[in-house]
Amino acid sequence: MDLDQRIASDASSISQDYSDLVSLSVRQTMGGIDITTSKGSDGQWNASDIMIFMKSVGDASRRVNPTELMFAAFPAYLYLNASWAGFLLRSSLQQQAATIPASAYAIPNLGSTYPSAPGNTSIASTEALAIESSGDMIIMALAHAQLSGDGSLISSYYSLLKDWANYLAANALNQTNFITADGQTNPNLAIKGTIGIRAMGEISQIVGQVDDASRFKDQASTMLQDLESRAILSSHIISTYGQSTSWGLIYNLFSDRLLKLDFINQSIYSDQTAFYATQIPAGGQFGIAYDSNVPNQVKSHWTMLTAATTTDNGTRDDLVSSIHSRAWSINSTMEFPTDYNAVSGAVIGTGGRSSPAQGAMFAFLALDLSKQTVQAPAPNIGGAGGSNPTSTSNSKPNVGAIAGGTLAGVFTIGLAGLFFLLWMRRQKRKTAALATSDPFSLHLNTLVLLGIPILINLTLVAKATTTPTAGMWCTPLQRSYPPIHPPLMSWHSIRNLIFINTLTRFHLAPPNHPCYQ
Repeated sequence: MDLDQRIASDASSISQDYSDLVSLSVRQTMGGIDITTSKGSDGQWNASDIMIFMKSVGDASRRVNPTELMFAAFPAYLYLNASWAGFLLRSSLQQQAATIPASAYAIPNLGSTYPSAPGNTSIASTEALAIESSGDMIIMALAHAQLSGDGSLISSYYSLLKDWANYLAANALNQTNFITADGQTNPNLAIKGTIGIRAMGEISQIVGQVDDASRFKDQASTMLQDLESRAILSSHIISTYGQSTSWGLIYNLFSDRLLKLDFINQSIYSDQTAFYATQIPAGGQFGIAYDSNVPNQVKSHWTMLTAATTTDNGTRDDLVSSIHSRAWSINSTMEFPTDYNAVSGAVIGTGGRSSPAQGAMFAFLALDLSKQTVQAPAPNIGGAGGSNPTSTSNSKPNVGAIAGGTLAGVFTIGLAGLFFLLWMRRQKRKTAALATSDPFSLHLNTLVLLGIPILINLTLVAKATTTPTAGMWCTPLQRSYPPIHPPLMSWHSIRNLIFINTLTRFHLAPPNHPCYQ
């Protein structure tokens, strides 16, 4: 069974609506990242220095590696290839480990000048998001190790992760000065921080730091008990402390399920599911609000993570179908957005259009992945910053000059040029046939160059009949073998685009999508 069939088969086991959403989300999830490598001082490509960077496609910023979007998209990368998840984490970990002095908490992005990644050292703009970012990074680090079997990141950056966990232990229940990436102050954020501490206990156990493991697990348990007394009612978890009628989608429970911690009491999942079932009828055609403080504002990625925490199929399917209704709305002329009105479906703000956060659609598939035996070398505990697992020094990586002098890639293109021209000639007739039979298809090309597989992002070989909206072109991170990028266009703009693959093909949209109409 090839990957395309496997995805369709796995997703269809949930529902056809869910399978449709998974299919629709792949382009955005992969189109929002760039896979890169660097050149060494000898001018040769460094095959051990592969990093992935994410752009905050769908909002007004040019943030690099926005942590909350990485977290939302992570289920897709874990399912498609857990090693990719590690390459994405590594770019953030390496930058933060090299920052002097190292921050006590994880920063929310690597700057807002994509494709340059200078880092983000503004305390005023980063510490408010410290619980969100630190919890996300620790949870993602453990998920990558568990599902890839590769413990190199959690070992090499152990001290950095430990510092962040200590920060969470001191601050996760203090909601006065901290907000979510959506601007909310709520117990859901405290749940993320508490699960992050519990995840750090697992990381410590894996790398043989048994005293740390015991301490972090005990701290998390104590904090959860405190949180239960303050924010968990008999019917549901509140979204505002002291307001029993407040509520929200407690999507951060997903991490407990993903990491298979069995940390959260099963009764909480059951109670939340029953509560969601009472709210769905009062919601709109396109879903329910992610927080009662922002009525009618749906966030599709958080809705899907929430659906993956439910305990009955009826509520699960209702939440999934509400996302499907918006994605398949015939009145929509926008890319698959993350933020929209529950009643009208109108995009809210910039709407997260084309956002890689839609990788959250893979939530159910990620939950079915099996934990691997983690191979972890002795951790680096010599300093707060951690170390580069593939470098002989701990000097600051050149990620701030991704689009700088090492960007040429001419040597590699020369090696691949003859192969590519011959291959394109042979594929020309196949392309024409594919354009007629299957006009909505996306392909990820993998070429083996210098002994390592490099993803050539979404190679464009056919012409769009509609000119893309100004400003919607994706600027490639040319730190790598230069990727060939298509525009990040709306679904209606790409009606006649064809992408050719040498490895596997993903459908952009199933035949019943309005884009076909």
